[in-house]
Amino acid sequence: MGYLKINKVTYSGEEYYYKSPTFSNGINVIEGPNGSGKSTLVDLICYCLGCFVEHFNLKNGKIHEEICNDKNNCVNLEVEIDNIKYILQRYINSNDIFVNENNKIVQFPVNRYEKKQRIFSDWLLEKLNIEPVEIYNNTFSGIISFEELFRLIHYEQKSNLSKIYKEAKVDGNYISDSLVRRKAIFEILMGEKLINYYSSLNNYKIAEKKYLSDKGVFEIFNKSIKELYQGNILEHGSNIEDIKKVELDIFKIQSEINKISQEVYTTNDFLTELSDLKDEITDITFILRDKKEYYRKIILELEKVNIIMKDKQIEVEQLKKIVFTHQELNIFSPNTCPYCFNEVIREKNHCVCGNEVDENYFEKSFYSMKEYLAMIKQKTKSFSTLKDARDDILDDIQMSTKEINDIVQKLEKKQKLILNMKDDNILNFNTTGVKRLSDNMVTLNSKLNILNENESLYNKGISLKSEMNNAKKHFDNAKTSLETEEKYSETKINDMIKRFSKVYNNLMKKVVDTCKNASIDDNYMPVINKGVYINASVDVQIKLVYFITLLWVSLENEVSFPRLLIIDTPESLGIDKNNLFNTLELLAQLPGKKNYQIILTTGLGKYPKLDKFVVKEKMTKKKELLKKRIEQNNQLDENVKKFD
Repeated sequence: MGYLKINKVTYSGEEYYYKSPTFSNGINVIEGPNGSGKSTLVDLICYCLGCFVEHFNLKNGKIHEEICNDKNNCVNLEVEIDNIKYILQRYINSNDIFVNENNKIVQFPVNRYEKKQRIFSDWLLEKLNIEPVEIYNNTFSGIISFEELFRLIHYEQKSNLSKIYKEAKVDGNYISDSLVRRKAIFEILMGEKLINYYSSLNNYKIAEKKYLSDKGVFEIFNKSIKELYQGNILEHGSNIEDIKKVELDIFKIQSEINKISQEVYTTNDFLTELSDLKDEITDITFILRDKKEYYRKIILELEKVNIIMKDKQIEVEQLKKIVFTHQELNIFSPNTCPYCFNEVIREKNHCVCGNEVDENYFEKSFYSMKEYLAMIKQKTKSFSTLKDARDDILDDIQMSTKEINDIVQKLEKKQKLILNMKDDNILNFNTTGVKRLSDNMVTLNSKLNILNENESLYNKGISLKSEMNNAKKHFDNAKTSLETEEKYSETKINDMIKRFSKVYNNLMKKVVDTCKNASIDDNYMPVINKGVYINASVDVQIKLVYFITLLWVSLENEVSFPRLLIIDTPESLGIDKNNLFNTLELLAQLPGKKNYQIILTTGLGKYPKLDKFVVKEKMTKKKELLKKRIEQNNQLDENVKKFD
């Protein structure tokens, strides 16, 4: 199964920046006092993995002031998935994540707005070899996203201890926190081959929906036909034999007309008919010329649109690359010296040289990331409009081609008539006989049209009935498959609960003296001492050991848990130092030879002093994580002086 590793986190904005150390396999410790920015670091990781971060949402009442008020700011996250490196980039207050894989940049939306839309979560789950699972909950259905799975990967200090899971996305969607979806999250991460059950359930729901839809369409069609045609066309059967008989009668009458047409013309009749045909041919020729000229014009128009579309596509791709590498390419800005490229402190409405300028006009030479994204959106919309225009032109070409072919055929028929008239020397043409036969022909053609219409409806009904029967067959097969998987999964779920409970029981007994037994119930929630109350001070250990057990089980078994655990300031939830240290020491006892990664944020010195706890970042004062750009420039100046 896939292993997700965080290598480095970078934040870049106009006012603030941050660059993390390189994280490694094992236990990475980030320590600092309250308010130093430990949780902000974790939020940056979560945000770049496609998760909702409440403090980065401008609509939220409690925003992260430095980040939300910064401009042109983004998060870069360097990750490894099964030893393959990727760079993820997400701008603050943006719904898109850019993925750089071997210098190929792909843009994914975070949220899904269309059923078949591919989003960032789909890409990440695919890389982690986690098959997407669609969960049906009453009338609601939705694919379990990586953000939902992350609720059991990220131990969050502000989450409700009794719920175990990290708080669901704050969007008013109670369905995302339903018991059905929480159980599915646990089963996807901890259950071996339980994905087959969800695939069968998904196939069953799809097959059921398809069958009910096809059945409804067929029943409506059949009812409508009975009402419109005063009878059941399907019960009557095919009209093919009647059609063949009428077609044969028409052929016979046409043969008689052809025979009469070979009788004698007078010379005057012949010349008059010939003159009329020539006039008709002349008119048709002019129409054909106009149609061909119009066809030539729309072909030229199509070529122009194709060229413009190609240029637009290239422009969009170039802008996407600029967006991804903006912080590297953004060398020039209103506050940059054009000679040494150093940042300068510039008075508003004044140039770097000191002359007065119009600020609004001055900044027209520089584009913000918001403007770049707006340009991408505008050009993408323009490309879509051009595509619609091209589709209209193609429809025009198709229609024009048909019209030209019809006119050519009509012209050929008229020309053929003239050729046939050259040999006509017969007199006493039987106009009465032709009229009589023509009337019969009209009647038979009317009857033939009705028979063909009925035959078309009959074939449509048979097709709909066949689709309904096939859908019913698939539905029955899906139902049988689901019943089989339900029996199989019941055993697997019992094994999963026993396996998790065994590890959880052993770990809880190590760190909680009053714990006699620990397990999880059918909803995968902890049960301590068979439900007998233990003092509230144990709540932190119950939850923290639960998360440690998730990682522990993934190291001993082939499950989908990505062997990444983020633990954010566990001591802040009310646990004494000895119990905290004893619990965290479990991390140093993790089994197996598989690689794993833990990112632990904690207060100064509030972690065991063991070799496996490697301090990667140490902060000593509040708001130390994000550095102001001016501090960066001062540091550069000091380095230059030292070098000199």
